Amino acid sequence: MMHDSHKITRLAKGAQDFLQGSLSSQDFQVMLSDAGCVISHAHQTPHLYPQQTLLESYRQALQAGFSPQIKLIGLFTFFSLCPIPQTQESFKKIKSAYLDMIDTIVKELGVGVVIEFDEPILAQDSVLNELRCVYDRSAIECIYEVIPQKGIQTIVHTYTKEQK
Repeated sequence: MMHDSHKITRLAKGAQDFLQGSLSSQDFQVMLSDAGCVISHAHQTPHLYPQQTLLESYRQALQAGFSPQIKLIGLFTFFSLCPIPQTQESFKKIKSAYLDMIDTIVKELGVGVVIEFDEPILAQDSVLNELRCVYDRSAIECIYEVIPQKGIQTIVHTYTKEQK
């Protein structure tokens, strides 16, 4: 995953600012997408070229003849890691910005883009039970049913204990 601690810290601060109204939804979406990375199938190495956005990196990998895919932190994992109120209202706002970011990716890159969503939080049974209380189980299913309808090829990684 894109565990650049500086990016994650900046993104968490962005989530706080977004919920407080001091950061626009569009700026927050840019932060969300730029915390991701592009994987070219030839190397399977995540990379983001210096000073390039996620979309620019994807286009460059495509032009270089690769079949790139985007790797993003999943909505539920991101929300659970953020130092923000874990309420339905906060979740709805973050979810809306997250799905708008997906719409922008489709608009900019076209239908059929492959996105891997890292959702290790969903592999933890005790946390999953909490997610049911906070989000309602149907919200988890709904998110990963809605995203493919936007034209995205979706891969969700939960990183169970067997995976390394």
